[in-house]
Amino acid sequence: MQRNFQLVGTSDGEDRFLIYQRQNLGDSQDFSCGIAYLPRGGPKLMLARYNGPSHEHGNISYRPHIHKASESAIAAGRRADSGATETSRFDSLDGALACLLEDYKVSGLKVQHQQKLL
Repeated sequence: MQRNFQLVGTSDGEDRFLIYQRQNLGDSQDFSCGIAYLPRGGPKLMLARYNGPSHEHGNISYRPHIHKASESAIAAGRRADSGATETSRFDSLDGALACLLEDYKVSGLKVQHQQKLL
């Protein structure tokens, strides 16, 4: 299941962003939410992904983790958000979205950390 939100920046309304939530209906631990920058006339840039503990990522073993875009990943020719760090800040899809909204100072969407999407 997926839900998408399109947002605009507050400065002049020209900056556009996409926030998504995804939930695997067969595995409650397999979820992700993310934020991407949508430049006019260019490809989208994933800024961050907040993933559930359904898989391993490098040395992170079945724990929630956050991918954030970095200049070093882009310079190395990798996906901007290829690196990840383990977190204990969320354990549900809506908890992940609540953290993303806090981290990126998004207003207009309301969610509680333990509120379930399903």
